Amino acid sequence: MPLVLQGATSGQATLTPTDGATVSLTLPSTSGTLVSSGSVPAGGSNNQVQYNSSGTLAGSSNLQFNGSLLSLGTSSTGTVNQLQFSDGGARAAGNNWGMFWSDSAGETNAALWASYTGGNNAAALVFGTNNGTGGASGIASTTERMRLDSSGNLLFNSGYGSVATAYGCRAWVNFNGTNGSIRASGGVSSITRHSTGQYTVNLTITMPDVNYCATASVSTTSAPVGCFIEMFTATNNSQVATAPTTSSFSMGVLQYNAAAFSDPVYVNVSVFR
Repeated sequence: MPLVLQGATSGQATLTPTDGATVSLTLPSTSGTLVSSGSVPAGGSNNQVQYNSSGTLAGSSNLQFNGSLLSLGTSSTGTVNQLQFSDGGARAAGNNWGMFWSDSAGETNAALWASYTGGNNAAALVFGTNNGTGGASGIASTTERMRLDSSGNLLFNSGYGSVATAYGCRAWVNFNGTNGSIRASGGVSSITRHSTGQYTVNLTITMPDVNYCATASVSTTSAPVGCFIEMFTATNNSQVATAPTTSSFSMGVLQYNAAAFSDPVYVNVSVFR
């Protein structure tokens, strides 16, 4: 593949190495562009490597082709280095562009790509891997495992059989029902124990709305051991449904086959949305 060296004052020089040959270039002191041609069409900005006036690659400290290192560096504080992958074709749903890793046999091991989904610039970021069955080189030879769609939803396949939206646990807590003390938690600031078996779970996060799902399990060490749980219920012994808020919700624990509230030793609560 020929390399064309273009400089502001040095004119143009063309090198055509044989396959497998190593070519060393001494860059002129002025800025310029290394343009590849051959298997990669020459003349476009997408196949140029620019270097600066010091003779080093502009914005880059290391750049190896058919090597192991690609490093972007800058001495300017706050400067963001960017590596751009551009699809020059029409923006049509299903078009993919990105990068992949392959082994010595030329088969793709893993891939990361953008998948155009429609609209002006809507695209998903997709992760794919090869399960070891072999295959050709390229993104298409991998199987999609995870996707971050254009709305920010995370989809993945972890034994589900297909890639689907993951609904994570937003908050959880393990607390002592006799006094409301928290053993361990995530996304929960405190438990308010109003009276026997009646609690408010206070969240450290703000839920997007009040339509979340809260579930609980309890256990006790004293008779009667059977209990049932009421979520989103009043804490004044009335057992009347009480709507949750985006920052807290109430719950009650009652003895099974009895109209009395009970303090279980273990209360485990999780919140999903």
